[in-house]
Amino acid sequence: MKLTLHTVRICALIGLALLGNKSSADARPALQPAWARLTLPNGMTAWHRQLPAARTISIRVCVPSAAGLQPSAPANDRLLFSLLGTAGEEYPRTRLDRIRDEGALEITGTSGQVFSSLSVSAIANRAQEAAKILASLLYKPARDGQLFAELRTRAVNELRWRNGNAWSALDPQLMQRIYGGQVEGQFYGLSDSALAATRLEDVLEHHRTILALAETFLVSCGPLSAREMQAILAQNFTRPRLGPEPYRPLREPFPAATNAVHLFPHQAASSVWVKGVSAAPRPGSPDYPAFVLTARIWSEMLMDSVRSRAGLVYSIWASSPSRQRHASAEFVLYRCQDVPRAITLAEESLRALRAGTAVLPTPDGQVRQQSIDDVLPAMKNQLLASIALQNITPAERTASFAAWLLASGSAAAFDILPEAIRSVTADAIRQTARRYFQAMHWGVTLSPAAVSNAPALRWNP
Repeated sequence: MKLTLHTVRICALIGLALLGNKSSADARPALQPAWARLTLPNGMTAWHRQLPAARTISIRVCVPSAAGLQPSAPANDRLLFSLLGTAGEEYPRTRLDRIRDEGALEITGTSGQVFSSLSVSAIANRAQEAAKILASLLYKPARDGQLFAELRTRAVNELRWRNGNAWSALDPQLMQRIYGGQVEGQFYGLSDSALAATRLEDVLEHHRTILALAETFLVSCGPLSAREMQAILAQNFTRPRLGPEPYRPLREPFPAATNAVHLFPHQAASSVWVKGVSAAPRPGSPDYPAFVLTARIWSEMLMDSVRSRAGLVYSIWASSPSRQRHASAEFVLYRCQDVPRAITLAEESLRALRAGTAVLPTPDGQVRQQSIDDVLPAMKNQLLASIALQNITPAERTASFAAWLLASGSAAAFDILPEAIRSVTADAIRQTARRYFQAMHWGVTLSPAAVSNAPALRWNP
């Protein structure tokens, strides 16, 4: 995880088409859909975004999180996509490594909380080759027992490292405490013993299962037109025959009816980590643009009051992930020196935001109370710029669009998000601050000795 000292990152799991220019709404032409939906002869859905000036192309096959299929699915999913991104029957590891070394193609397999994916990125004139490699890896995974054992050992060691790290252990413990049971995702529901016991035969059977999922889809981005891309994809992705029904995201409410502060002792906790989680609107919903902006402003206020002035933490960042079962806002205080004081300052800043006041530093280095109306234009520009920087390359665009589509189910909302952010009013910020963040779960990871001396903590904004 990359940490920065002065930056609050809003990783909204969203991608943008083009942010547009700064001209007035009247001067802007009518927005055309940026992502074209294609249907391949085998019934598979594909989404393509043409970027005429792009020098690379990215093709990604996406499978919604398979963690709910069966108890062993998280381990199988983790190992399968590691295997798919490493080698295939037609593309042994040595051959793929040689292709990577040429610098013309990049191949990645990832298993995640919302979806797992296998992607190939290439220079633009090798789109046909990229699609051929991706289809071959997807349909014909390697059956090399020695390679599988190596990947399994690496996965087990990575999980043990995460569980042995105080910060990495905080998120799954907090999610499990909130839900009272197993949580879907890359590392939720996984154990090192389950990974170590997984056989190659189990993973190959899991592979046959996910190939039959009707929700599997393709996302591509690059200089080719939708028609050209459809022809390439249709030539390479010929099986299995999938049903036409699109993926429908689950919409269970976030279980945060009451406030709670959870303490998690950890032997390796040399410093204190604090993480607050609240419900959030789904990407694509009417409340989402105002919510992202509100979270941005509150994060900046926390950065100023909790870190810069009080010096209570080393760094702060925020995110709005959309897990398969819920959307949430997460505020992380890294290396917190005084947890009660930090939570109190967070409560105070949220109350000020609800009242329509943002306490932020000014360009001259002073700190003063400013109305939401005064800070909103700059915050909008910062948010739009940060989103744009996360979606520069075709590979970044395919990843963010896939995450958005699975979280919201709406490609149209993806295209209009920039204008929706520009249209958020100060009153919407105030209403959002009053509606959200009232009920939160806070998790605190600290050493066992510190737990026994920890004061009673509560969240009462």
